[in-house]
Amino acid sequence: MSQLQSNAAEHLIKANERWARDVIKHDPNFFKDSATYPQRPKVLWIGCSDSRVPASVVTASMPGDIFTHTNIANQFHSFDDNANSVLSFAVDPVGVKHVVLVGHSVCGGAQAAIQAAEEGPVEPHDPLTRWLVPLIQLVRTLDLHGLPENEAVDKVVEANILKQVENICLSEPIVTAWATGNNVSVHGWVYDLATGRIRELVVRSLPYVEKRTIKWFPYLVAEDPSDAEVPPNKAFTNIAAEKSRDVVDPPKKAFSYIVAEESRDVDLPKKDSPKNGPPKMESPDIEGLPKEDPLKKAL
Repeated sequence: MSQLQSNAAEHLIKANERWARDVIKHDPNFFKDSATYPQRPKVLWIGCSDSRVPASVVTASMPGDIFTHTNIANQFHSFDDNANSVLSFAVDPVGVKHVVLVGHSVCGGAQAAIQAAEEGPVEPHDPLTRWLVPLIQLVRTLDLHGLPENEAVDKVVEANILKQVENICLSEPIVTAWATGNNVSVHGWVYDLATGRIRELVVRSLPYVEKRTIKWFPYLVAEDPSDAEVPPNKAFTNIAAEKSRDVVDPPKKAFSYIVAEESRDVDLPKKDSPKNGPPKMESPDIEGLPKEDPLKKAL
């Protein structure tokens, strides 16, 4: 357990002084450079606020290595301007190349969501309950019957990670990045408190999209052209913004969307035509995911 003294705040200040001296001893210019040059981390860590999973510590990283955002149960909600603004800023202008959504074992948020799901209708009367509502809804889609508590929590933790990766992939910053050729990848990781190790569950990136037949979103792809909903010669073969201004105009126009390489190759209903704007950013149907996709398997 932590060795912090009863006066925890004072202890942290003293520990910081020792740490800063040690850093200067090994790299005299470290803090001067940090204050002089802009940050250029390659990783955005979206994780849980749990004190047992500090991003820099568990990855042996230094200040400037990881751009971070944490909340209860490592959620990424489309309505959360906080998370979306962090993601947007991290992708551009900071320029991260990897977005990692990190959950962990023995997650209190997952445990609370399981309990709430078992108790029936949820009354979101406080901030924490309102925040966990999407996770509670996810729990109700899972078959946890007969599982020991630890296994049920593990299943929820992994399903939650995969769901949040899906949400990130459908977010405005990532859709726009992929549409303009920015090869930022999105990872789903789980940290094991009992071993201190990180395990990757899933990764999504632009190369993943390009080498498969694309349906409507980069995340909804077929493993094989024969699995696509349209014949291979009529499948979407690339992603691009209809016009470059769609990427830099106000947010409502920033949802870059998929267009066909040749419009004559696509026969879409009028309501889905790119002329009428991008398709609605809705969560995909699980049945539309690739065969053996970890998200489909988990749910």
